[in-house]
Amino acid sequence: MNDYREGVLRMTGHVYAVDTTTYQFIRRPEQRTRVVSVVSGEVIVNVIPASVDLSKITYRQEGSAVRVSDGSDWHLDISEVGWR
Repeated sequence: MNDYREGVLRMTGHVYAVDTTTYQFIRRPEQRTRVVSVVSGEVIVNVIPASVDLSKITYRQEGSAVRVSDGSDWHLDISEVGWR
């Protein structure tokens, strides 16, 4: 946990996704910082590092996932379900 205020939690860690072929949980290699509502459990936002060039952001289909990138080493896979 990074911070907690008024029912909102900022946390950093790994995302686990379900492989729909094997029904196993798979840990994604990159860590994410997310802001989550403690009341609903819903993700409010994924926090993007300050080093990301927002003017170069692209969305690209990669298999069953959607990948957001600015062309650098940074990327964010935003489709948790069906990722393999």
